[in-house]
Amino acid sequence: MLCGGALALSGCGLCGDVVCGACPPALTLNVSDAAKGGPVSGLTISGVTADCVPRVDLGYTLCQVQLDVGTYEIALQAPGYDAQTISVIINADSGESCCSCGYNAKTRDVPMTPTA
Repeated sequence: MLCGGALALSGCGLCGDVVCGACPPALTLNVSDAAKGGPVSGLTISGVTADCVPRVDLGYTLCQVQLDVGTYEIALQAPGYDAQTISVIINADSGESCCSCGYNAKTRDVPMTPTA
C-alpha cells in the first residue's frame, strides 16, 4: 500500500488500519433510591434522548444519555420520588486519538429521594 501516492488506499494516515469501537454515550447516569438503594422504576428524563433500564443486578437504573458537547440541565422524574434537576458539562476531547468521539464521556451517580 502506498500512502500519499497515486495508489493511496483507505487506511493510510496517522492511525493506519486502527478499528475503532462504537462511541460510548456522552453521559451515563446510575440512578438509585437514596433511602433503600436499588433501581428507580418509571424514571423519565426530560429534554434529552435517553435510554433508561432498571438494573437490579447493578443496584441502580442505568441511563445512557445522548448529548453533544455543551452545558445541560437535565430533569429527572419518577413516581414516588422528588423530581430533581442536575447540571452537566460535556467537554470536547482533544481529538488527537485515532478513535476520538469528539467528547469526553462522563458517568454520574444520582440518588433520588423518595417522597415523604
